[in-house]
Amino acid sequence: MSNQPTAQHFVVDAIEGTLARLVLYGDDATTFDMPLALLPSDTKEGSHLAVTFALDEQARLQEAAKARELLKELTAGTDPTQTEFQL
Repeated sequence: MSNQPTAQHFVVDAIEGTLARLVLYGDDATTFDMPLALLPSDTKEGSHLAVTFALDEQARLQEAAKARELLKELTAGTDPTQTEFQL
């Protein structure tokens, strides 16, 4: 598996209210719903979309830091090594 962005081709199968059902081109079994507001404004049923997926390592690291800070707040004074946290 490569860290390079990968492009996929989707077709808008249906629009129901604020959601568009996308189908992976060439694989009718792979579908998912996407908020219509996130798609180009002229998207309609039958539209073809090129979608690129890329890992965002910086965002992952930022979220991990937020989680560590929250853990420190939740366990302040009770677990200095941050190893005994339980929900």
